[in-house]
Amino acid sequence: MIQALPDQIDWLKLTAQIIDGDETAFTYFYDRFFDRLFRYVLVMTRGDEQLSRELLQTTMLKAVRYLKPLSEEALLWSWLTQLAKTSFIDLLRIQKRAPQFLPFELAGQITQPQDDLADDEDTVLEAALEEAVKLLSADEKQLLEWAYFKDWSQKQIAESTQTTPKAVESKLARVRQKLRGMIPKILSHEKQS
Repeated sequence: MIQALPDQIDWLKLTAQIIDGDETAFTYFYDRFFDRLFRYVLVMTRGDEQLSRELLQTTMLKAVRYLKPLSEEALLWSWLTQLAKTSFIDLLRIQKRAPQFLPFELAGQITQPQDDLADDEDTVLEAALEEAVKLLSADEKQLLEWAYFKDWSQKQIAESTQTTPKAVESKLARVRQKLRGMIPKILSHEKQS
């Protein structure tokens, strides 16, 4: 299929063929970028080969899924590196949110604080948060319920509200910011009472 020299490749045609499911075009694309992209993600992960392989696989899957016709190799490479970066950030976020398990031997060594000071502080903060949530509008409360109590994805919320996932993400950020601003005011009001 592609017998041209690298500077003679019609990248627009190649990317269009990949989008259309042409296996030969994808094989060329894969052979052309695989090693270079692997080296790129290996540097990004600071030499973690297992994480690099996972990241490479995720990036290549996203590349096939979201590829648009591009006219130059440099544009394609830039897009691939951006995909790799966002995939890496996504993986880090997932790892950060994942529960960390302690070996059974260490779990028995963890003791609860003897004083109830930490519990009292948590109770005060929870009460302030509940009070702040009561002050939100009905649609803001509904958004929080879907996102944090029903564990809906932003896409599901967007479909339910007939908007975009990006709009949902922005609105959630605004509501969280609003709550962060309200809680100190509620706490300072309680101290004055």
